[in-house]
Amino acid sequence: MCSKDNLTSGMAAVAVTECTIALLLLCIGAGLSESTKYHMALGSQVRSVGGGLVFLAFMYPMVAGTGYVGAKYHNKFLLLVHVSGLVGLAVMQTSIAGSGLILASPDYPYDFQELCLTNNFLNNDTQRALCQPYFLSDTFGGLRLAWQTFYIETLADQTAGSSMQKLQDANVCCGLGPPRHCQNDTRPFPSNRPSTNWPTQQTCPTTPKYAGDYMPTPLCYAGGSCSFDYPIGSCGMSGAGLFAKGCASALHQSMATTVIGLCITVQALLFFTVRWIRQATTQWMR
Repeated sequence: MCSKDNLTSGMAAVAVTECTIALLLLCIGAGLSESTKYHMALGSQVRSVGGGLVFLAFMYPMVAGTGYVGAKYHNKFLLLVHVSGLVGLAVMQTSIAGSGLILASPDYPYDFQELCLTNNFLNNDTQRALCQPYFLSDTFGGLRLAWQTFYIETLADQTAGSSMQKLQDANVCCGLGPPRHCQNDTRPFPSNRPSTNWPTQQTCPTTPKYAGDYMPTPLCYAGGSCSFDYPIGSCGMSGAGLFAKGCASALHQSMATTVIGLCITVQALLFFTVRWIRQATTQWMR
């Protein structure tokens, strides 16, 4: 059980598994790093989390190689380096995944967001004032940037917005913001989002058909305005009832759920790292 051959073959299996984990981390990290719309919606921290996972992906094979060579030649120094490397990787992996979970958490409860995005709720001045901090937040600005990007893409290719159409259908919402409650926002988009050619976050029509209407779209233009905030697909063709709502909350929840799922997967992979630490420590002590 403790022979040199057994130790070497055991460490070889560990090294292969570590490299497999590295490949998974590389795929997850690269996906987060390259997803521009996730950066828009959730902030530049998404890229930092992705970059951290890519760094771990390159470090794991190096640590694995050290452990294999240490086991092959029974070099206690290299085995100690292997143990220390695994501990360091586990700490960084925990920290990076935790950061991802934090950035995916909503600044405002989803129930509150849903209310603020509902047409009828904002007809009350007091309730509308309660929602203003949400509408002026970097989170909402980032979601607007992502949604408008989806919208512009659908003008050239209708299939590009299929995921947003499904999101609207599943959540019974239309457009981003609250229907019939457009408000001019001359601020630029948040600085922690990707740069854009849009100079302001929102511009409302000067002569809308109804007060609070948004800019017209190819499928929603009656009277020179639209009741919905950049509707994707045909949902804007129907009138905005009292309980009509925008999709900003659903968009955040959809993207945040994806990031949370990936970060939980990264944390689950720590199970193997902890086992390797125990095994490597045992080998070092022999």
